[in-house]
This record gives sequence, C-alpha cells and structure tokens, in this order.
Amino acid sequence: MRFYQFRADEIVDDRFPNLDLEIDPKLAWALRHPEHFPVDVNTADYQMILRVPGIGVKSAKLILSARKFGRLTSEQLKKIGIVMKKAQYFITCRELPVNTVNEVTPEYVRKVLTEPKKKKMIYDERQLSIVFPE
Repeated sequence: MRFYQFRADEIVDDRFPNLDLEIDPKLAWALRHPEHFPVDVNTADYQMILRVPGIGVKSAKLILSARKFGRLTSEQLKKIGIVMKKAQYFITCRELPVNTVNEVTPEYVRKVLTEPKKKKMIYDERQLSIVFPE
C-alpha cells in the first residue's frame, strides 16, 4: 500500500472484506475497477501508471523518464521491465495489439492470469522408450 499509494478502503471494503488469496491486491483492485483502464503509458500520470498490474515503482519512474524522448512501444516497455503478461490487459501504447480489460471481461483476465501453465508432452515415435518391470 505504501509503495503503490493505495488506501486500505480501496483494497478491502464492505463488498470485498477479505484479500483474494489467488491474486495480488493490485491486480484484484484493477479487476474490480475496469473503468480506470486502459491507461495510456505515454500520457498517464505517475499515480495511474503505478496502479497498473505488472508495473512497479521503478518501472513507472522509468516510463516517465523514457517518454520524454518519444512515444513508448510494447518492446520498449518489456526492456524497461514491465511484466507484460499482466500489464497488457490494462495499458495502451503505440501498437499494443492485445485486447484490454474492457474489451474482454475482468473474469476472463483473471482466468488467464491465474491458470496454471500446462506442460506440453511431446511424443516422438522415433524416441526409444524403456519399459521397466514393476
């Protein structure tokens, strides 16, 4: 709360009295308030950039410094250190092609971000397999 300038009543309130244990409080707030998004990283103020999931204090300051020299692209944002997996649903920049939280639903964004990664099992018929007796 101290670093991201949230008040306690923004994180938990009468409607949401407990913290969500599956996602971080910043993402939970953003999903509950899609009306504040998308944030244009090339024009938004520091406080709003700081509220975007995937953007930390250091990255927000770097965005403010970097945009003095030109409009930022998604590749530049990745180099700054933004977690694009989270931030892509909450920001706009020059050419970001991903749908924002308003174009898809907050429920969809939550599902995508909390879904466990599936390991792809690749089976190659040419690969030798050894069967061990039990």
